Amino acid sequence: MKIQDIMTEGPETVSPGTTIGEVARMMRDLDVGVIPVVNEGKLLGVITDRDITIRVTATGQYPIDTTVQECISPYPVNVAPGRKVEQWADMMAEKQNR
Repeated sequence: MKIQDIMTEGPETVSPGTTIGEVARMMRDLDVGVIPVVNEGKLLGVITDRDITIRVTATGQYPIDTTVQECISPYPVNVAPGRKVEQWADMMAEKQNR
């Protein structure tokens, strides 16, 4: 099986200035736990439900006042659509990504 067989094409994205409150609502409405962060067509990183919990809620920040830029997970692992899923899984395990 290849990445292209399981990937989501054209996912919803957010910009670095999007508030965490907006991101949380998007995650709820889309039923997802991760959203790519893009600026001028360039992937900067991702924001995850775990980022929100650990970097915003647990530190006492307010989701309405906190932006994605303040708690982004940078340097996402990129994988070509034609690669095998097993290769991707090995890369994720090596980098200790979920």
